[in-house]
Amino acid sequence: MVDTGGLTGGGGVGGFGGLASGLDTQAMMNAMLQAERAPIERMEQRKAEHKETDEAWSQVASKLSGVRDATEPLAGDDAFDDFVQASSSDEDVATARATGPNAAGRHSFDVTQMAASHQLALHHEGLSADDEVHVDEDGGTFALEFPALDDDNGEEGNDEPVRSIDVEDGTTLSELASQITAELDGVSAQVVEDEAGAWLLLEGTETGSDQTFAIHDDTDIVLGDNGEEPIDNGDAQVLREAQDAILAFGDGVEVTRSSNEIDDLLEDTTIELHGEGRVEVSSGRDTDAAVEAAMEFAERIIETLGTFDDLSRVEQVAEEDGEDDDEEEVLAGPLQGDPSIRQIADGLRRTLTEPREVDGETITADEMGIEVRGLREVSIDEDALRQAFETDFDRAAGFFAGGPEANGEESGEENGEENGIDPTRQGLADGIIERLDGFENPDHGVGGAPSGLIDRARQGIERDIDAIDTRIAAHERRLESREETLRRQFTGMETQMAELMEMQQRMQAQMG
Repeated sequence: MVDTGGLTGGGGVGGFGGLASGLDTQAMMNAMLQAERAPIERMEQRKAEHKETDEAWSQVASKLSGVRDATEPLAGDDAFDDFVQASSSDEDVATARATGPNAAGRHSFDVTQMAASHQLALHHEGLSADDEVHVDEDGGTFALEFPALDDDNGEEGNDEPVRSIDVEDGTTLSELASQITAELDGVSAQVVEDEAGAWLLLEGTETGSDQTFAIHDDTDIVLGDNGEEPIDNGDAQVLREAQDAILAFGDGVEVTRSSNEIDDLLEDTTIELHGEGRVEVSSGRDTDAAVEAAMEFAERIIETLGTFDDLSRVEQVAEEDGEDDDEEEVLAGPLQGDPSIRQIADGLRRTLTEPREVDGETITADEMGIEVRGLREVSIDEDALRQAFETDFDRAAGFFAGGPEANGEESGEENGEENGIDPTRQGLADGIIERLDGFENPDHGVGGAPSGLIDRARQGIERDIDAIDTRIAAHERRLESREETLRRQFTGMETQMAELMEMQQRMQAQMG
């Protein structure tokens, strides 16, 4: 038997070389296998192209998500209700903030008096914060009376006119202050010490002339030495009377309010008083904020349309190293020739530029500064947009946000439009949202098929990639089988060649 161990001495896929034949059988086998790998390489190339296309669709989805983020604040007939502002001519006197869509008005007035809370002080010479107040062994009572809470008949008003807390024996002055703050509604307390001793300061938590209070007769605690009389209202010093805010409007007209926060002078506007003096407060539509939001919305769509054009564009560029100066290279975007991306771009462009009907009046996009130049380029002029809002805020807002009728409250039979919505009477933002829903909707339609353009496109790519992977795996298995066959064939050939060479050597030896 011929020893063929030397046949596996080479390198390469099979780990053998043509030692008997003198041929590089490993290289021959590799070349044959490489030629048979060509279909796999072509499939890998197609798979890479599909992945590039899927990445492009992922970019499309991301861009549309950004468009939705910029559009949603402007969608719906009440979208511009929040675009209001309020201002003050002197914020040291008063500040203002808009609180609703009807904020509109202007008032000039003098703040002649600020609203204030009531303040009382109780003191006993030599008393410290840590000294105990004196009560009976069974405890005592600290009570306050709010006279303004009694009506003219002497009957109890809406709130309790007398409020009290139970004080235990051994309670210190500091502890009493904390207990008053925690348990006695409408009053806070603290202890302040000076050279004369400790003071128990009581202050109302609400402002206004009806928030005065006094020490009630039910109080039976003693601040001084034990044996003295319990404290009463005569022991209290009034540091500040509770009072209303007074606003003077001229000609002897005065307005009083119990609080320094006033929300019923201008509609949907809250005024906060800070000091005395003259001030003008105004409120109305916030044109700057509305223009900024509308510009962000339009610019996001225009930017997105530019990206879509890049993804689907075919461009010819001159080859730098070409011998022929007229020779050009064709560069195609990953979505070039895909009708879906063109459908999305054209849908957005058409929705952005079509006229809108507001209160029976047709408003064109160019009145809002939105223009189409050439076949596909869309632009927006901020100056024209601002002019539209400054001239008639509600009219411009209606172009973007529409109104109850425009946004589908009429039936389709009445207006003759599909789904009950006339696109020209629908706000621009709602029209864009409707477009996006059709492009992105992951819900499934008839037979479980995806209904959104992007969803359909990406699932189709996923199926194609899966099919390619299946074909590649099958071809790889055939190549493995082919490699084993080639290895057996080349090994057999080398074995036969070795036997022939051995036979030739024996014959030559016999012939001497």
